[in-house]
Amino acid sequence: MSTAKEVMENLARAKGYFHRHDVPRAVLALAHVLKEFLESPQIVGRDKQTIQMTVAELAQLLGRTEEAQEFMLEGLLYERGKEKSFLKDCATFYKRLDAAAKAEQEAQTQARKLRMDRLMLRGGKFLAAGRLAEALQCYDEAASLHHDEDIIFTMIGRRLLEAEASEAALPWLAKAVATKDANITAWLAYGQALKAQNRIEDAAQACRDGLERLGPRAELHLLLAQLEEQAGRKPEALSQYAAALEQPDTDSLVRGKALAGRKRLGAS
Repeated sequence: MSTAKEVMENLARAKGYFHRHDVPRAVLALAHVLKEFLESPQIVGRDKQTIQMTVAELAQLLGRTEEAQEFMLEGLLYERGKEKSFLKDCATFYKRLDAAAKAEQEAQTQARKLRMDRLMLRGGKFLAAGRLAEALQCYDEAASLHHDEDIIFTMIGRRLLEAEASEAALPWLAKAVATKDANITAWLAYGQALKAQNRIEDAAQACRDGLERLGPRAELHLLLAQLEEQAGRKPEALSQYAAALEQPDTDSLVRGKALAGRKRLGAS
């Protein structure tokens, strides 16, 4: 049970939220005050009257807000002695405010994602037309709108890589593999972009890092084998070709390339 002093302090907190134009938190705080008051029968006399007067004042203030006019058409009325009924009204008011806020947030999220999609499409058109600078502007703006959609880094990097703009792709793919959910697609593209820039040792290290993060992956083993072969490290290349062939995710394309690599190096 709360004391009269504690209830008044919480009422002051609720009024503070109101004066900061935070109606939802003011209503929620007022609901908590009413619950405390109802559960504290020892609050009587002048303390009780003071609390009820303050609740009435805050109820009037909240009842005049735009939010109350929109979401509490039945009114937000408080009568002394009917705190339980008023608590239900406050709970209803808060639920409606919360639902409206969530709906608005969802609408904003959908609008943001739609804007990102449009920028990605526009960037793709510029890229297809050979207008790299304009494509990068679109991709930069799209990425600036992302919240937790980290996959956008991989998407942009791969599109640039496929357009043979590996230098432009590298910063995006570096961001992609730095995310906690970086997958095989991101790591493979990162290694391929480094290879395209003739950064063989960096590409090989990227493959090793990816394998350490993800565990064995046929395509990463294959790329690392090709890099080791290009660097003239035959034993390491053969080891990686063998690893590529051993993985459960090895498809026919990877298998064919791995077998061809072993044959080039003189292995059966």
